[in-house]
Amino acid sequence: MIPQWMARRSPKVPTKPAPDSCSEVPSRPQRCNWWPTILMATLPLIFPLAVFIGGYAFGHWVTTSDPAFLRILAKSENYKPRYDAAKQDVPRVEVV
Repeated sequence: MIPQWMARRSPKVPTKPAPDSCSEVPSRPQRCNWWPTILMATLPLIFPLAVFIGGYAFGHWVTTSDPAFLRILAKSENYKPRYDAAKQDVPRVEVV
């Protein structure tokens, strides 16, 4: 015989699911709010599109205002940095 503390107990399962915005609640008429679901489904599509349009607009504005700017920016990797914060020593300061 298995001791009672070792016996497998079934988890408590609610008989009725909790009411949400789209279920029937006796005190109020049924109504559904689908806009949060639609919004959350479209955000992953909207944000990359907005970034692409913003980058395209910035690139177009830069090349029309100064055509050489993007060329200078692309070649900036080849230049030796004049200042590198990682190579600097922390100054020793004594508070008196």
